[in-house]
Amino acid sequence: MGVDRRDYMHEDHHQRALSGWWTVLSVSHKLVVVNIAVFLLWQLPGLKTFMFDHFTVGWAGVFVHGRVWTLFTSALSHFDLWHLLWNMLYLHWFGPDLEQVYGRRNFLALYVLGALVASLTHAVWSHHWGAGVPALGASGAVMAVVVVAALFFPHRTIYFMMFLPVPLWLLACFKLVGDLAGLFGGAGGVAHAAHLGGAVLGLVFKVLDLRLFASPGQLEPERGRWRLPGFLRLPRARVVSTPLPPSVDEETARRVDLLLEKISREGMASLTPDELSFLQAASQRYRR
Repeated sequence: MGVDRRDYMHEDHHQRALSGWWTVLSVSHKLVVVNIAVFLLWQLPGLKTFMFDHFTVGWAGVFVHGRVWTLFTSALSHFDLWHLLWNMLYLHWFGPDLEQVYGRRNFLALYVLGALVASLTHAVWSHHWGAGVPALGASGAVMAVVVVAALFFPHRTIYFMMFLPVPLWLLACFKLVGDLAGLFGGAGGVAHAAHLGGAVLGLVFKVLDLRLFASPGQLEPERGRWRLPGFLRLPRARVVSTPLPPSVDEETARRVDLLLEKISREGMASLTPDELSFLQAASQRYRR
């Protein structure tokens, strides 16, 4: 067969490969890519006015000019490189774990809701009690992610400023106290109200279990936990497992079912090295 006839030499093969790469990418990392793309648009001088109108959020833009979409687009928008870097690092550190807990669609819902509440909080606060300056950045949505991660994994060690080890719950508290101090202390240049709005949304999302989609996350809501009324919740998918050999415990079987569902939904490439190792070890137990 000639080289020119091989599939990988054709343009459509490269397009399929690129499409497959995007498909298996986690939602967290897709959001990172989108945030970086918007940051690059900010660097183009001819787009400055357009970006300010459509990728920053403020009272006038939303309630006077009707640009309601900026409640979300501003949460994908960064002008400063360090602002982008830190927000994307937090999203990279905590987002994939929450996707494992909630599933991709519910994690995206958390980010979107965090962005909307954070932007609205900033618009209202800055109009009535602040300087009325428009804001941008993913910090509010990321704060929602950090708070939920801290509630699920409070004792995970995080290296604050890259060198000081602290538990995640303490880092979240430190950030919240800093934003409260900045909000009432009049510190300028930071949208503290947006951060706090996102944090409150994250707390409510976790405590009330506001998953909107029937997604096979690893953790199911505990009995007795506050939940949305039934008519507001989408039905959850039920998984029926076949009887297993006595050597396979229920917890292993449950996780195997989740991983098999993930493979059927997203492909084998979506498994992490730990998940792949677990599945291989479990398969040995199935064969015994």
